[in-house]
Amino acid sequence: MWPWLLAAAAGGYLLGSGNKGSSPEAPERMPYEEALKQAEEAMRPGYEKGRERVLGDIDTSLVSRGFYGQAPGDAFTARTMADMESDFQGQLAAGATNLQNQQFMQDYQLYQTDLQYANQMDPFWTSLGGILGSFLSGPGGDSFFNWLIN
Repeated sequence: MWPWLLAAAAGGYLLGSGNKGSSPEAPERMPYEEALKQAEEAMRPGYEKGRERVLGDIDTSLVSRGFYGQAPGDAFTARTMADMESDFQGQLAAGATNLQNQQFMQDYQLYQTDLQYANQMDPFWTSLGGILGSFLSGPGGDSFFNWLIN
């Protein structure tokens, strides 16, 4: 009876320690165009509000200085808007890159967790193997092997 029990436990341990299925797929980086679109959707409303506020401030300043509607005032407004648009495009590019990196890191952490789970042995068979190993290496194992020999 004992040899069959040991053979069944060893077989169960080997079956339980096998791969639980296919390993997870490694994550891929989000395409830049998609990240740029998401970043623009998030940042555009704030930029538009800020632009309108700055334009209003410039108009107020130009009226108080007497340059409203004149070439120097228009040039100043155009230069300020170009600077704001340039800054916004830089922030947009940085935001898209950050979004790509954050998404990739989240996906990679999930991938690592899935990979560890896929390579983990079944705890039932690991515990059973540990119990049998402890039994066979102790006084019970000595008695069992002496019984087998005699």
